[in-house]
Amino acid sequence: MASNFIKATQVVRAGLGLLERELVLPRLVWRDAGGDFAGAAGDTVSIRVPAYMAARTRALRGGTPITVDELNETKVDLTLDTDVYKAIGVSDEEMTLDIVNFGEQVLNPMMSAVARGIEDNVATTISGATYATTLEVDNTDPTDTIIDARAALNKANVPANGRTLLIGADLEAKILKAPAFTASVSGDAVASSALRDATIGRLYGFEVVTSNAIDPDEGYAFHMSAFALAMRAPIVPDGAAWGTTQSFNGLAMRLLRDYDFLNVRDRVLADVFIGSDIVPDTGIVDSEGRFQPDPLGAGTTITLALSAALDDIIDTAAAHGFVAGQAVVFPTLTGGTGLTAGTTYYVIAANLAATTFQVSTTPNGSAALFSADITAGTVRRTATLTRAVKLVDNA
Repeated sequence: MASNFIKATQVVRAGLGLLERELVLPRLVWRDAGGDFAGAAGDTVSIRVPAYMAARTRALRGGTPITVDELNETKVDLTLDTDVYKAIGVSDEEMTLDIVNFGEQVLNPMMSAVARGIEDNVATTISGATYATTLEVDNTDPTDTIIDARAALNKANVPANGRTLLIGADLEAKILKAPAFTASVSGDAVASSALRDATIGRLYGFEVVTSNAIDPDEGYAFHMSAFALAMRAPIVPDGAAWGTTQSFNGLAMRLLRDYDFLNVRDRVLADVFIGSDIVPDTGIVDSEGRFQPDPLGAGTTITLALSAALDDIIDTAAAHGFVAGQAVVFPTLTGGTGLTAGTTYYVIAANLAATTFQVSTTPNGSAALFSADITAGTVRRTATLTRAVKLVDNA
């Protein structure tokens, strides 16, 4: 019988190989995987990705001591909130008489289903993020917008290697029809993979990839470290007679198989716990579009003065150190209307002084207005997604 020679370790290795070839979006982001996940506080794992750090200077012969900073590697806490799985039943008759190739007839469709679940999770994270920079697509020549996206990432000090331009179907059609577009396919794409099939070429330093998992009229120019995906294989329960977990190349999986004697069939389960999120940087995009790392970090909390609202200007009890474009959040607010605790706002240039500032709901937007005094509260810096740019086609 076919069931006698199918080993769990062999099947899960084959499954990981199939999964890797099926995936597109997860292979474009920062991946971290581990096998045999036994649990963590709040189902949360922490992964580290490269961060931007600002250098300091000091005058020679001035006798000024150097400032020792903490290692500012970016730690991203990802909650494993989704179990992506596919379970199928194979009857005795099918296993004995019909299943000639377990990989092709059973494992392939299972891995395709799991891959689509992981794709959708990453796509939701990318499309649902708040971007410091959003560009409207030029309808005359959409490749001009790609040049602008490249410039935005350059000014934000985003590394040149590892950049992707992820586009929806309608935006892909516009780019392909553009006179400036000439396909130059990268030679390092994995042969016979979904990523290679989705890659339409390289343009202005981007690997151009199309995906139906995002809106047809949207695009995202980003470095692979802009988004993070964590995958952990659940443990094999003690009661499972056949099963294993493995991780490889940023992917993880558990495979279980048992026998359902009531329905006279084998049951096969492939699954993985996943979580994805953006990777924010502590700093601001200044008026010139350049990213400036903030050495003070994102957690410094400042107390608002008792009379915090006067003509929609917010007062602080001490110098706040904010600059235009910086993202802030109000952990606590007492009184007033128009501002919401916990919501991200952006400091604007208007009425910005040492102890006063105004905020907007969007970068460089209009001031948020409130009609009653905020009598107390706190404000702190937040981190910003700077390694990605959103492209929107409103035509």
